[in-house]
Amino acid sequence: MINNIADSQTATGEPRGRIALQSLKELWINTGSLCNLSCPFCFENCSPTSKRLDQVTFDDVQPYIDQAVAIGVERISFTGGEPFINKDFIKILGYVLERKPCMILSNGTEPLLSKIAQIRELKQQPYELVIRLSLDFPDATSHDANRGAGSFAKTMESLKKLSDCGIKTATARIHFADEDMAEVQQQYAELFKQHGLPEDLTVAQFPDLDNAGTDRDTPEISANCIKTYYGSLEQQACFMCSYSRMLLKQHDQMTIFACTLVDDDDFFDFGSDLKQAMATDAVLKHHRCFDCFSCGVACGEL
Repeated sequence: MINNIADSQTATGEPRGRIALQSLKELWINTGSLCNLSCPFCFENCSPTSKRLDQVTFDDVQPYIDQAVAIGVERISFTGGEPFINKDFIKILGYVLERKPCMILSNGTEPLLSKIAQIRELKQQPYELVIRLSLDFPDATSHDANRGAGSFAKTMESLKKLSDCGIKTATARIHFADEDMAEVQQQYAELFKQHGLPEDLTVAQFPDLDNAGTDRDTPEISANCIKTYYGSLEQQACFMCSYSRMLLKQHDQMTIFACTLVDDDDFFDFGSDLKQAMATDAVLKHHRCFDCFSCGVACGEL
């Protein structure tokens, strides 16, 4: 929420750029910041001991799911932490998939592998489930350097088991400025072919978003910047905050943030009321807002 002049203005005194929610197409739910891994580049600062975000329960999220469905949300998606650590997650998934399509972001290791049988049963639900697994590099040595020995093999096992039982999958990674993107894509295609997976399996590419709490120095986005480069509603529709909000639990309270990238800054806490959060503009003052402004970042597939 805007609470002082510095929040609403750039350093030169110009009004900051802002984006209004056009319609709630995607509701994200952060299941909590607990994760079985401790990746040094994690932009949510998740780990086996993280208490930054609380674990949500079925009772926590059910009213918001019902409200979002009534509003006409197109998809409900999940991130963490590692969602499959959450003890209520399978129950939550079953409830969502009776009502809307769903996407899950996962690291694809033990927590997911231990629930393959339960995930397989979700195929009986009427709506589609997509699980996107983190696959940082197309080789085990590079991937495991950050995620731990054996992580690559487990993620590849998850991709294969999910594919074999008919669950739609995708992968995600951080891209680096000096990479040959065509070469990297070819390496992934060859990897997928070797494991009996579709060669054109999606590899979502993201910039390095830095760790939660980092105050990276980026150019400020003024209202004039938005007018100049994103002057129409159609152009502004590429910003996640124009079509999504994220629900999470913090300090034992459910609350809604502007998007999946800014939950380390209470400025973007829009309160516990979904309709109020939808009516609140996102003022583009977070350093990750510049990533969206300059190159586009979309955690989902809408």
